[in-house]
Amino acid sequence: MKKSNLALLFLMSTSACFAQDKTYTSREDLNEQINQYLNSQNLPLPNSGIQIIPVAELSGSIEDEDKEIKMLKEQKKNGFIKVDNPRAKELMEFRHTASHQIQKNSDNYLAQGTHLRKSIHELNMGYTFLGVPESLMTHNLGVAPYGAYHENGWDGAIQFFENKEIGTCAFAEHSIKLSRGGVRLAKEAVTFEINDKPTLIHVKGNYASGYVYNIQWYDNDFARSIECAHKNYQPSITNNVIGLARNIDSNS
Repeated sequence: MKKSNLALLFLMSTSACFAQDKTYTSREDLNEQINQYLNSQNLPLPNSGIQIIPVAELSGSIEDEDKEIKMLKEQKKNGFIKVDNPRAKELMEFRHTASHQIQKNSDNYLAQGTHLRKSIHELNMGYTFLGVPESLMTHNLGVAPYGAYHENGWDGAIQFFENKEIGTCAFAEHSIKLSRGGVRLAKEAVTFEINDKPTLIHVKGNYASGYVYNIQWYDNDFARSIECAHKNYQPSITNNVIGLARNIDSNS
């Protein structure tokens, strides 16, 4: 789930990096060092839930803040942010490569493997992943781990599929509880489009690259997003992706 400065998501996998870098006398000492580092980087603390704050408090500099505000104004005016977006091509071509990726790793039974699988049932999950209802998919292209592997399994997954009204999509879900994460969102960008949950909506692309319609939404348990790629920009596609996200969330 790629984030701009409008959304900062901290995952507790950071603690593993600290633990490998230095020997700590206690867990409390490790946690204190992690918190100090996160504060210095203006990142959310572990188990801090959802925080909606001004974009100025998320941005690393005045230049970053100005850039984010400019992007928000551009999307509000035009419905999308005009940039070259290689992710659009990547998603639109995924249906041609997914089956090969699955076949190539068909003999890989490692639970921690990050390769694409055919079904969520082939992933060892640390919680029950419901994902996208079959009724919303024209074709299921596969599923892969998302996040980190814990003792009981993965704390997230990403599901690739096609929807005949929209195009090729990727739905990602990450357990904030399992990862002991926290989320900070820029209040200037937040809506509550997805079932009254804090939501970010980004549409980025151009005529040459195609467009990615990206919806991110959050609650105290999960960070979720859906990306759908289409060669054209149309406001109706944005509305269709929002509707798709609402249906997925209602099924979760």
